[in-house]
Amino acid sequence: MEHVTVKDLVLGSGGVLVSGSEEAPVSHIRLDSRQVEPGDLFVPLLGERVDSHRFLPQVMDQGAAAVLTSQELTLPEGGAGCAVIRVEDTKKALQKIGSYLRDRLTLPLVGVTGSVGKTTTREMIAAALSARFRVYKTPGNSNSQVGVPVTLSEITENDQVGVIELGMSEPGHGGDHQHRDHPHRPTGLPGKYLKGKASHHRRHEGRRAPDLKRRRSSP
Repeated sequence: MEHVTVKDLVLGSGGVLVSGSEEAPVSHIRLDSRQVEPGDLFVPLLGERVDSHRFLPQVMDQGAAAVLTSQELTLPEGGAGCAVIRVEDTKKALQKIGSYLRDRLTLPLVGVTGSVGKTTTREMIAAALSARFRVYKTPGNSNSQVGVPVTLSEITENDQVGVIELGMSEPGHGGDHQHRDHPHRPTGLPGKYLKGKASHHRRHEGRRAPDLKRRRSSP
C-alpha cells in the first residue's frame, strides 16, 4: 500500500482505534500471521477450524503496524506500538477497507469473473494491455472475497491498468460488484464484463453490473 496510514484503515473499516497512533504508516495487508513483517496490517479471520485472533500477540511481536480485532484484546509486552482497530466483523471490515482503497484509485480496472476460464482470460487481457501499459494483475489465485481487497491494496501509483480476477466460490460472489462496501467494482477501459459459461456455478451468479457490457465466452 502507498500513502496509507492507520487513520485510513479506521476510516475505511468503520472501526474504532483502541490504541496506537493513527498517523502510523501501513505497508501491506496480511491474512497469514507467518507473513507479517514490520509495518503490516494483520487481519485475523475466523475460519472453520481456527480463529486467527489467537495470533494477534504473535504478529505484534513481529512488528505489525496495526491489527483488526472483533474481540477484546490485551496488549502483550512489546505490542504497545501496534495500532489496534476494533471492528464488528474482521472479514467485512477487510472488504470495506478494500472498497475504500479502490475508491482512491484513478487507474482503469478490468474485472474478470465467471465459472471457467477466469485465469486464462485474465492473463490474456494483461498480456495484451502490457504492450502499451504498465499492468497490475491479480497474483496467483487471490480472487476470493478476502483476496481481492488485498490485491487492490497492492496496486501502486506507477501502475496504469489493473486486471482483477473475481472468484465465484461463494453465494453472491461475482454478482455484487456495485455494492458500496464491496471492492469488486471494475471500471473503465471501454469496459468488457467477461463471464465464463458453465451450469454448475449458476446458483452463485447474482445480478450483473448494469453499467458494464457483457460477453459470454463460447462453451
